[in-house]
Amino acid sequence: MARQRAAAVAQYLRARHPHLADAELNVDGRGVCCYATENDTPEGRARNRRVEIAFWRVPSDL
Repeated sequence: MARQRAAAVAQYLRARHPHLADAELNVDGRGVCCYATENDTPEGRARNRRVEIAFWRVPSDL
């Protein structure tokens, strides 16, 4: 499920920014290994249904 959520976000970004190449987006699902908070309450489960996005700047001389 985590990977599906991340893939949906990547699809959203590609649809709105068609200049992005597939190689520029890395999709990963972490699932049960990386909870943000406890997962035993509805509130905790809601917080754990998240997507984290990281941006890296590639030096122009590469």
